[in-house]
Amino acid sequence: MNSPASLIEAMSKEPMFDEFRQAFSRVTGMPLSLRPLNFQGPPHRGQCPENGFCALMAGAEATCANCLRTQQRLHEESRDGVALVRCQYGLQEAAVPVRLGHEAIGFLQTGQALERPPSEREFRQVVNRVEQTGARVASSALRRTFFETPVVSEVKLRSAVAMLKVFAEHLALLGNQIAIRSSNQDPGIVRRAKEFIDGHLHEPLPLARVAAAVHVSPYYFCKLFHRSGDMTFKEYVSRARVERAKQLLLDPNKRVSEACFEVGFNSLTSFNRVFHAVTGMTPTGFREQLPGSSRKEPEVPTGHS
Repeated sequence: MNSPASLIEAMSKEPMFDEFRQAFSRVTGMPLSLRPLNFQGPPHRGQCPENGFCALMAGAEATCANCLRTQQRLHEESRDGVALVRCQYGLQEAAVPVRLGHEAIGFLQTGQALERPPSEREFRQVVNRVEQTGARVASSALRRTFFETPVVSEVKLRSAVAMLKVFAEHLALLGNQIAIRSSNQDPGIVRRAKEFIDGHLHEPLPLARVAAAVHVSPYYFCKLFHRSGDMTFKEYVSRARVERAKQLLLDPNKRVSEACFEVGFNSLTSFNRVFHAVTGMTPTGFREQLPGSSRKEPEVPTGHS
């Protein structure tokens, strides 16, 4: 369930993503898609507002190949950060990575827009490029869709990308929730173990203790737990603790150190390290990005208690 592609698919089905996607498109006039790494195909197929010109190009084999090469370049560049490219017909494309911890698992993609209103000269250049591919595209449809292409200045595109960077951070938090969500396919033993873990996060949770709680040997439990998903027992406990800590940190009166010990960490050093590995930000950074947050905590020593 918890492979990068399956996590991205699960995120794309969440109401939060659909609501943001629709609002983003209404404000910018551009489509928005959430795709896994190495996605192949038209990025916004079947979505509103999919660019008619791009859909026309994707429908012809010769021009589709050119579009796919542009998509591949965009996706490769987005692994390391925000990527902005221009296709062979002059349309702008943008991608923002979505990370789980430090690992990019997918990207938000938008674009299919011209930087300025198209001219007749630019349209003739487009016609020449299409003809060079050998594709047969009706000239009337080509003209209509090209001149209907949304116009988004570079400044506005970069502003839209800045919005997507913030939203990508929220998706990363959502991804962690999905990653620890119990699956209906979990064996009964694993499901009971997760329930035990969730109820005892504030206590030490060595594997042997949890295995004893569900009445199996540590060796058998370890193998069974790992077979049930893509996380080890230790990874699940870490993610569950971080998820509980995030809930506690929503309380502006709760100190980071208090949240740390209430979810079972024995030092702020390990808490900060695990929290950052799971979410890509520190506990303090997580709290500061919450809406309306202005509270600054005093520095707290990070040694063992």
